[in-house]
Amino acid sequence: FRRVLFRSPFFDVSERMFEGHQEVFRTALVGVGPYGSQRPILCVEPDPTTKIPHQQIRDELTTLAKQNPLTTLIEAIVITGPFPVVILHNAIIQREVLATRLGGYLS
Repeated sequence: FRRVLFRSPFFDVSERMFEGHQEVFRTALVGVGPYGSQRPILCVEPDPTTKIPHQQIRDELTTLAKQNPLTTLIEAIVITGPFPVVILHNAIIQREVLATRLGGYLS
């Protein structure tokens, strides 16, 4: 299977919505699976200082996702830990690396 980005005109908006949660540092919406039938998965890097259990963060984000028509198609929310980033640009997330990692985890 080839894993590529989930293409949606709303992925930036969707990610920002979840990043508004006080226990979330950043998010990345990725597609997992063969091109054309990818599953939208939200990866979450929690705030490193959070004391809240990851399951609680996931549950709160799942509730948030169900309330917005832009995010109802997200199939899973996965707490990943630190995201892989481009070395020269710490803000640029390597989404294809995340998608590949999740492909093995979710299959």
